[in-house]
Formats: sequence, structure tokens, C-alpha cells
Amino acid sequence: MSYMENLNQKLEKIRKNAKLSRRALSNISGFNERTILSYEKAENPASDRYLEFVSLYFGYTKESILNDKSDLIKLDKFVNCLLMYQSIFNYDDNKMAELLEIPKDIKILNIKDETATEFYQETYIKNDEKRHIIDCIETAIKLKIKLSCLSNYTANDLLKTFIDKENKEFYNHYKQGFSDFFSLVKEGINFSDKLNELEKTGLEITPAYYASIIKKRNNPETLTPKLITDTLPKNHKKLIDLLPYASDEFINEVIEILEKKKNLSKL
Repeated sequence: MSYMENLNQKLEKIRKNAKLSRRALSNISGFNERTILSYEKAENPASDRYLEFVSLYFGYTKESILNDKSDLIKLDKFVNCLLMYQSIFNYDDNKMAELLEIPKDIKILNIKDETATEFYQETYIKNDEKRHIIDCIETAIKLKIKLSCLSNYTANDLLKTFIDKENKEFYNHYKQGFSDFFSLVKEGINFSDKLNELEKTGLEITPAYYASIIKKRNNPETLTPKLITDTLPKNHKKLIDLLPYASDEFINEVIEILEKKKNLSKL
């Protein structure tokens, strides 16, 4: 089995595991149904945009989808949320590092071949549970995201972590260096209040919301009034009617050809 066939079988498997038809996935994502079929049947190589969508919407690492020798690996909820946030706002890795207030001396995003997923895994997920709870809390507050989107932890989990006497030594080394047990409790309540407020007003970065953004990008509203399209030559109107059935690659090829003709006409 070729690499391309293996990749496309994975794409089909992911969709079927979610019990979605190609039409349903097209309705969710805005990717053309015929294009999805061409990817799954290895008629065309899957585009980077589609691979990223499948990775983040269904929650699998892009690396495991692309690696023909690897089984599919689920993304951690925290990492998945950060990557969806990054994609929604079109932020590069350095912008995300800035938003997350990652010190420059530990920033590893610029290392060659370092992916955002690997960075988030390395920086956050490998921490112990106590530290990971704090990572989730701080990230929710910095990015104004509902904590429930980043983690299964709750504000109450945080409060319990803070007021557990066994954790005092841990938190004495964390950031401010708490001088006594009561300052731990006070800080825990402060964080808890912020998180409860975020659950009401924060961004809800979920796969469904992410998919709605991708769908809008794939189907931007046309600014051409219907009156103008009605006055187009017959062949032009026919072409417009058939465009929804064209693959992304075909449309890109047509655009490139027409751009060249346009530039030549100016000479």
C-alpha cells in the first residue's frame, strides 16, 4: 500500500468513526463533498488546509495522520483547544508565545522542525498534574477562554489544589512565593472568581465553533449582486453554477491561468 493510499484510508476511517457521511462533513466544514471524496479515494493529495481541519476538528495529531507507520494519536484537550484558537485567529507560533507570556529564554518555537503541537506538549502537558491545573487556569485567563474548553478541571479543582496543605511547598516556589497558607487560599479564591466569570463571558473554543469558522473561510459571502450575474454570458453563468463541484486544486489552477492571462493583457 502506498503512502498516499494509507493517508487517505486514515482520513476515511476518521470520518466514519465519527459516524459522518461525506455530505455531512461537507456541511460542517464547507469543504466540497466531491473534494473530500477525491482525498479519501486517493484521487488527489489532501490539502494542508483539509489535513489541519481533520486534525483539529476530530482531535488527532496531524503527525499521526501523516505518518503511514503510526496509529492515530488523540490530541490532548488542552493542546487541541490552543491549536484551534491559533487557527481561528490566524496567529503564528511567535504570536501565541507572546499571548501566553512565555519567557524568551525558554521559547522553543523557532527551533527548526518544531511544531506548535510539540511545543505545547513539551511546555505544558509533560508537567505534573498540579502544575498542569495551574497551566490551564493561567491560559484560560490570558486568552479569555472558558476553562471547560481547555480542561476537564473546574474552578473548584483549582481551589482544592491551592488550599491543600501538602502543596504549600510547591506553591512557595511558584511565581510569587507565598509566605503563608492563608495567602494560598486568598490567591486560589481570586483565580476561582476569575474562572467563574470566564465561564459566562469567555470564548467557547470548541470543535463545533472551530468548524463554523473554517466553513465561513471556505465559503466567503459573494459581493457580486445577482443582477450582475444575470447579465453574464451564458458560458460564464454555467461556469459559476458548476464551481461548487470543482476541487480546490482545480480552482487554484484556473485562478493561476486566468491571472497569467490578465497580466499578459496588460503588456
